[in-house]
Amino acid sequence: MSTKSMMMLLIILIVTLIGAGCATPPTPAPTQPPAKAPEPTKAPAPTTAPVATKAPEPTKAPAPTTAPAATKAPEPTKAAAPAKPKELRYGLTLVVSGIDPHVHSSSELGIPLTSVYDTLVYLTSDYKFVPGLAESWENPNATTYVFKLKKNVKFHDGTPFNAQAV
Repeated sequence: MSTKSMMMLLIILIVTLIGAGCATPPTPAPTQPPAKAPEPTKAPAPTTAPVATKAPEPTKAPAPTTAPAATKAPEPTKAAAPAKPKELRYGLTLVVSGIDPHVHSSSELGIPLTSVYDTLVYLTSDYKFVPGLAESWENPNATTYVFKLKKNVKFHDGTPFNAQAV
């Protein structure tokens, strides 16, 4: 056996002995007998039931009343009250910072935003583009796309959808 092998074996032996010496000794089994279980408690003595009393006499029903006389309905007002603002609530699992798709992005916003906003094209689950607000499109060069927009589309406020809006 070479000197290197002997030194390596000696180092392994020393490390093993040091590790064994540092280990915590096993704890001895308790020498005291286990504590005696407490005595069961006794059930309380039975009690007697209360004596029954006579039920009170039932009260008489009140006399029937007559309906109030019919009155004339008030005249409707001429100026209608302004409509209350409507509120849209949608449950999400994450807190979102906003719903502007140009500023905020979150996978949680995908479903409600597609109900509010429309896009020129959609990406399908098999990664193909399909028409949205664009009827068709072409790519004449690496940096240019030309979209043919759908006709007669308007925004919620009546503004026409056209190239200036895109």
